[in-house]
Amino acid sequence: MRNLGDIAMLQVAVKRLRKFWPGSSIEVLTSAPNMLVHYCPDAHPVSSRGRTIWCKTQNLLGSIQNVVPARAYNLLMSLHEMKCRMIRNEDLTTFLTSLHQADLVIASGGGYLTDTFEKDAIRVLNVIGLAAQSGKPTAMFGQGIGPIKSRKLLSKAGTTLPLLDLIALREKRAGLPILESLGVASDNVMTTGDDSIELAYEARAAGLGTALGVNLRVAAYSRVQEHHIKTLRLVLQDAAGKHGVSLVPVPILFRSKEPDNRIIRYLLSGNNDASERCQTLEDPVKAIEKIGLCRIVITGSYHGAVFALAQGIPIVGLARSAYYMDKFLGLADQFGSGCEVISLDDENLREKLAGSIDTTYRSAEQLKPQLLKAAERQIALSRLAYQRIYELAESGNAKR
Repeated sequence: MRNLGDIAMLQVAVKRLRKFWPGSSIEVLTSAPNMLVHYCPDAHPVSSRGRTIWCKTQNLLGSIQNVVPARAYNLLMSLHEMKCRMIRNEDLTTFLTSLHQADLVIASGGGYLTDTFEKDAIRVLNVIGLAAQSGKPTAMFGQGIGPIKSRKLLSKAGTTLPLLDLIALREKRAGLPILESLGVASDNVMTTGDDSIELAYEARAAGLGTALGVNLRVAAYSRVQEHHIKTLRLVLQDAAGKHGVSLVPVPILFRSKEPDNRIIRYLLSGNNDASERCQTLEDPVKAIEKIGLCRIVITGSYHGAVFALAQGIPIVGLARSAYYMDKFLGLADQFGSGCEVISLDDENLREKLAGSIDTTYRSAEQLKPQLLKAAERQIALSRLAYQRIYELAESGNAKR
């Protein structure tokens, strides 16, 4: 509940599940129950503390999963569960009860199946793997996968992902080869785009705005350094002056040690008091509406790009790490023209970025129809993936 993109994907997932099962109870593992109720009022929070306890006691079993027969491993899992139930902890009991009573277990969209977020990835795989081994229908939607080089994560992914009934990728360029290498059957994989595309597309503005939208992600996993920030600031200020437009801040990450609005405030300082208006946004729709004021968006955040492209607004993506390069090149593969990707390590960064902004700004009107068409295609595929898991769950034909 710290990233507007993650929240948007969850909102779309809950909405779609509710459409298929109007009277169902939709439970969501979370460490922020009050925020979940705010963003998804018809979902019920289940404390993630129970999962944390369960995962800690499960570590030993995970290490022997590859060296014992499946029947023996399942027996050990049963004994492990009995041990967990003997631990008098309300959160753990609630977690196990919720998981075992579930008729369907899914992971909503995200880019966490990568070395950068190894611990998070393994926690998700532990839970959905247990559900799959129990014979429950399982799916992962809107997934960005990779880079993965960690032996531990590769091992866990290799023993879990082939068990799932459906994996919906948000891009096929990087994710599909990884799934193939892990032995995931192609029949169980779809490339659908990001689930949040639907939310942004539905809230799109009638026409293009005039402003330049700005976002930059500064974190260990983006590898953005101070000299990149200074160069970007100069280019943005020059571009705004050249086109006679304002710079619009579009923060995506909040409630973090390095929230987006902090660095954006510096980038925009001196431009029509834009830096003073760089407030934290805590609603995906508000961020989408703000992006709707723009003609193009220059962004180092993946969902800053998604929210723009889904409205027919072209973007210039800024990447340095392999993680972000995969994200933006995957988007370019899904949307085509209108998604320019600039490496921050380019030796001619200032000139190349300035040229890309100018070209994209001039061609924005021509790019909008094809971007909207690409968004519509991905929305249709994403809905089809949910339809597929609905039919599978109702038929009782999940993997056993």
